Order: sequence, then C-alpha cells, then structure tokens
Amino acid sequence: MPRVADFDSLYKLKNEQYWLDRLDQCGRSSSQLWRSLSPLLGRDRDVAGATDHTPENFAQFFEKKVNDVRATSWSTAVIVIYCSAFLFAVI
Repeated sequence: MPRVADFDSLYKLKNEQYWLDRLDQCGRSSSQLWRSLSPLLGRDRDVAGATDHTPENFAQFFEKKVNDVRATSWSTAVIVIYCSAFLFAVI
C-alpha cells in the first residue's frame, strides 16, 4: 500500500516539473513570464470586491481598539523618557 509520504513526494515533483515547464515555455519573454506567474502570485484575483469592508468600519474598528486600550490602561503611570533632542511622553 502506498504511503502518504510517497504521494506527497510525487505531488511536489509533479508540481515543480509543471512550473519549470511553464517557465521554460515562456523563454525570454517577460510578458509571457508575468502572465504565467500572475495566478501563482494571486494577482489575477479581484481584491476590490473580495470583502465587505468599508472605510467607516475600518475607522470604527481602530477607534474601538484605541478606546479599549485606554480603558484598560487608564490607571497606568505615565512614563517620561528623556532624549537629548526630544522629550517623549509614553501614555
């Protein structure tokens, strides 16, 4: 009975050979090379419509995150760090 490791090795070998053949077919044409590699790099997918995120939701998420951090650290002492050029206050 074939082992899983054997199938894994065969898959990796076939995958590598497929992409080597594809790259070899492109020759010295950079445009063909990019057309071949774009799907592999995920550049052919539509990222604009992939989610239902909006700028408003994004801003609300970070506003809530900042407020949560402030609420849990409000009693923490202020740490002042002196530097030769600037004064930094870490709250």
